[in-house]
Amino acid sequence: MIKVDGYDAFRIVETLRLHYTKPSFDVNQYGYGGPRVSPEQWVKLQGEKLVYDVIADDFGSEKEVAALCCGTFVMNPTIHCSELRYQIPHQERMMKWLNEPLRSFEEQVECLAGKYRFRQLFNKSEPVILDLMVRGKLDPEFLVILNRLCPFHNKLDGHYVWDLMSMRLKRHEWLLREVLNDLAPFSQVAKARLKP
Repeated sequence: MIKVDGYDAFRIVETLRLHYTKPSFDVNQYGYGGPRVSPEQWVKLQGEKLVYDVIADDFGSEKEVAALCCGTFVMNPTIHCSELRYQIPHQERMMKWLNEPLRSFEEQVECLAGKYRFRQLFNKSEPVILDLMVRGKLDPEFLVILNRLCPFHNKLDGHYVWDLMSMRLKRHEWLLREVLNDLAPFSQVAKARLKP
């Protein structure tokens, strides 16, 4: 595990913010780079340098800083860098999905099993799945995996919450890329527990 410094934290935070907010920017293409996170930009920063140093000290590794950013930005990409370090629940949720994805998926399926039929989740006028995510009962990571298993994004186009969240959820796939490489175990859990 490579320890990051303040400049590394700055590059990770601001690059991932762009990833979640700008359709033309993709971290897959640019990595943690670009003109907005150059050494020249770092030199121009004033008090924010201290904030990025604290983020680097608190979270330590590139993976943990990225998990903090992705876990937070998927829900609120405009949060100020000074507030980011207080978003520990988002970082812990993201690390859990990265370290125990199948267990995390099973827990989310259990929230739905017996309460909702699968078709109810995606009713365009009142999509239960989005309501549960906004209320914090379902994780955005669950929606990303579920959308890969049975694409539902077209069913929700035009719903105001989906229109706001769809690009963020699509961009959220970047941190979950290793999890998304093998969907078979997730498919088995969903088929076994969710009723059509």
